[in-house]
Amino acid sequence: MTLSQNISIVHPEYFFITGLTGTPYNTYYTFLFIIYFITVIGNSIVLLIIALDRSLHSPMYIGVFNLALADIGETNALIPNVMKIFLFDSQYVSYNACLANMFFVNVFITVQTYTLVVLAFDRFIAICFPLRYHAIVNNTLMSIVFSVIWAFNTCIVTLSTSLMTRLSFCNSNVVESWYCDYGTLLRLPCNDNSINKLLATLIQALFIIAPPFIIVLSYVGIFLALCKITTWEGRLKALKKDLY
Repeated sequence: MTLSQNISIVHPEYFFITGLTGTPYNTYYTFLFIIYFITVIGNSIVLLIIALDRSLHSPMYIGVFNLALADIGETNALIPNVMKIFLFDSQYVSYNACLANMFFVNVFITVQTYTLVVLAFDRFIAICFPLRYHAIVNNTLMSIVFSVIWAFNTCIVTLSTSLMTRLSFCNSNVVESWYCDYGTLLRLPCNDNSINKLLATLIQALFIIAPPFIIVLSYVGIFLALCKITTWEGRLKALKKDLY
């Protein structure tokens, strides 16, 4: 293994991705290509429709726009790299390329996560407080919220990725995953990674534990609000409110 060393920090020239070892390349390459094509084309159509149709310039569709945009970003960060492994039968990825892959995948995944939280909150307000919906939720608020989400998530992921450069990978460069996964890489260093683990715990709380909890609470609130409506017609009307 060729290494470049800066004082006591050892960085491998490359990482060896082993998560796809033994996978039938021909079958999965075709499958991934189809998924990639459908995801990119489908989300691009969604983005184009929302951008061109002024009737869709509403708070909920601002959320849908951001969700489609993040999905395209995640797809482009993940699938082409996996397809490259299948196509060239090479499981080596350079150190810098690995960190870049980790950065972009994590940014888009975390944005997707909090976009789902915002969409759940939007539906909660629309159904539980229909008369106050337009006073609480508007295009300006949603634009600010998503700007904050993109900026905050980018800063957190930039910090976590930057801190990876202080780790010394002197024992192993084998990544037992199908991409440069943050958690997997944290198991490889031979020097102190307590700061990275602390940040990883914070990230798990912010992006893995908190979002599903908030979404579940939102839909519990929606369910309780619908239970207060005595007729099925009224419940269906409440569910359809502000969707169009």
